[in-house]
Amino acid sequence: MDAENFPTLFWSGERPGDDFDPENILHGLFREYMLVRVGQHIFLGPSHALGGDSVRATHTCNAILHGMTTIEAEHIAYICVQAHFVILSMSKWCKSDGVLNYFGLYHVIVSFIHNIINTKWRDDLLKWWNKEMFGSENGHAHSNPKSLRNEGEASSASSINQPASIMEKLHAQMQSCITATQASLPE
Repeated sequence: MDAENFPTLFWSGERPGDDFDPENILHGLFREYMLVRVGQHIFLGPSHALGGDSVRATHTCNAILHGMTTIEAEHIAYICVQAHFVILSMSKWCKSDGVLNYFGLYHVIVSFIHNIINTKWRDDLLKWWNKEMFGSENGHAHSNPKSLRNEGEASSASSINQPASIMEKLHAQMQSCITATQASLPE
């Protein structure tokens, strides 16, 4: 598998990937429950990923430490790479799992989100992630800052013989949608 063929765990569903639809590839892409939990664990801390009150935070979360106020394409790509790495149960980090190059995967995801023709989909995706992570579509600056603090803190390209990659299919579906929309507009 190359970086342009996203693992099915990047799609939503009762089980990761259940919502994958080859006729509508964007549906559910990067909106998986497990990805959100991995993101919360990385940026907000284990207590947020596990449901809040069950575990007490002992440190300020990474989002506060690094001045992170919104989720961006780079954050989603980082979360996806970490989630894929975690499910492999590898004993140490490496840039490839033997099949998938994580560096390439990260850059393909970032590039895809930044350069997507369907900007409404991108904007909706980022709003969705901000709502999931910070409780507001506008990010941390518009959410309850106390919810991000710990409890003790003061409130201060594939070959010709292979089928098209997911990326190629996504671009083709988006172009088809845009063409159909433009054709329906009055002249």
